[in-house]
Amino acid sequence: MAGRRPTNFACRNGVYYFRGFVPKAVHPSARMREVRVSLRTRDICIARCRLRSAALAFESLCGQLRSMLQLQAPDEDIRNAVQAFGKQLFAHALPPPSFAGPSLE
Repeated sequence: MAGRRPTNFACRNGVYYFRGFVPKAVHPSARMREVRVSLRTRDICIARCRLRSAALAFESLCGQLRSMLQLQAPDEDIRNAVQAFGKQLFAHALPPPSFAGPSLE
């Protein structure tokens, strides 16, 4: 039985992407419906791990956007917060550790 691919997971030209759908209430302020961020890998295993962290970070962003909307923040601030998400997501991410295995000598 085949597994289902998450809706926020996409592959284009061998590179995996995270797709986050902006809440409908924020559409007019953010002027966008979704956020696409490269997971910066062609390896499916690494992409799945990065997808989880990206999804958690995006849920946090959505909460911040809703609170900004309630506080009647300027549309420009909301738009900047959404655009900055992709830049900040993997800015401090380290590459996965390599495993060389035990020495045969």
